[in-house]
Amino acid sequence: MKSKRLGRFCILLGVLMLVSAAAIVMYNINENKQSMMQANSVVEEIKKQIPDITNPKSADSSSFVPSGFPEDIPATVKQFDGKPYIGIIAIPSLGIELPVMNEWNYENLKIAPCRYYGSLEENNIIIAAHNYSSFFQGLDKLNSGDKITFYDFDGKIHKYEVCETDLIGGYSPELMTANQEQWDLTLFTCNWSGRSRVTVRATIIE
Repeated sequence: MKSKRLGRFCILLGVLMLVSAAAIVMYNINENKQSMMQANSVVEEIKKQIPDITNPKSADSSSFVPSGFPEDIPATVKQFDGKPYIGIIAIPSLGIELPVMNEWNYENLKIAPCRYYGSLEENNIIIAAHNYSSFFQGLDKLNSGDKITFYDFDGKIHKYEVCETDLIGGYSPELMTANQEQWDLTLFTCNWSGRSRVTVRATIIE
């Protein structure tokens, strides 16, 4: 009798675990979908404030300042839905074109990639994003030589080339900014275990 009860309990426990796992998967899928839709919407709004990014020759005016900026917001930052953005990052080999927020926190990361450290001007910017399929999930697939482009609100096009991909432990955040002078751009996201950070380093090519 005890063995039957134990067996039923184990079956019930197994079913509950499967239901919980399915609920988590569905939650993640829904969150990813919502984030993708919101990011795409912001990208389209940002494009309206930047010279035609499909034609690099039309975006060579470093003095361009988009209209509609409130006086108390720097020209390189634009507010959308109450969030500050600094431009668009594009990774052609991954089919990625995403807005980038100027301020990093966990809530913002659910919406778009965020500036984690540094700046475009100082050539040491680090950008973080969740490993959603529509965000930075494919970073580990990037190879040396792959191109990355960042379009800012001043009409500048920042072009980079991937030079290395690394895996940094989640308990060693100082390694993310160590020897930062070697790279002009760093992108990172969590791996599936959440214990490490897939990290891509890139340098300016133009």
